[in-house]
Amino acid sequence: MAISKIDFDKLKKGFELYDNYFKNYEYTYLYRVGNEDKTLVVRFSKANFQHLTGLSYYRGPKKFYEDLADNRIDINNLNYDKNGFSRLKLSVIENL
Repeated sequence: MAISKIDFDKLKKGFELYDNYFKNYEYTYLYRVGNEDKTLVVRFSKANFQHLTGLSYYRGPKKFYEDLADNRIDINNLNYDKNGFSRLKLSVIENL
């Protein structure tokens, strides 16, 4: 099923946040387990954004990002997943 207008608006807001604050950044988290210091490195790329939405796009993750950036996304080929996770993800994506 193609994405709704409401969810598309949420997607665009989430995209703007991702593009401004996450894309091509690397975040390092330091934490402690017991007496041992641990490190977790998280790297964000263009291709990661589609995963955060749960949507499927016929041109693949990198083109999904680029098409959103260029305002030429084909919403007729942007679909929710079958298990409902994409709707759940889109309900919070604008809060990145």
